[in-house]
Amino acid sequence: MDSLDRVAAWFGVAISVVGLGWQIITWRMNRHHVKVKVANALSISNLGQTEHCIVIEVFNVGKDPISVSNWWIAIKRKGNLVCTVQHPWSQNLPAFLAPNHSAKFYLHAEEARRASAETGVPFTKMNPWVQLSNGSYVRSRKPLPLT
Repeated sequence: MDSLDRVAAWFGVAISVVGLGWQIITWRMNRHHVKVKVANALSISNLGQTEHCIVIEVFNVGKDPISVSNWWIAIKRKGNLVCTVQHPWSQNLPAFLAPNHSAKFYLHAEEARRASAETGVPFTKMNPWVQLSNGSYVRSRKPLPLT
């Protein structure tokens, strides 16, 4: 009987660990979870003129809604590049993100090139950040896609 008791005890421990893991996973998924991505974009005006832009896209992949209250480009050890003139295609701030929805913010590529030239910081050291309505900050894993 001793070995049967040990098997039952170990089975109980295994079931408890699996249950705890499942509770942690569902707890993490039942709140907002935001991802930030950055890419190149071309904006085309009504006159057919194109502008090279950088698009910062914010995804809410969690289950709770959240709002984006601010966004900027962090220039490593030199400050931040904040867009003062809103691009017409950018979503207005604060941007509400329902679960599984996204918001896009555009920055003229020339502004980033000018900031890089003024500060001497390469594009690989410039990352987009967003501030959420709960006060937390989320950074893009990839830097600006410029050369």
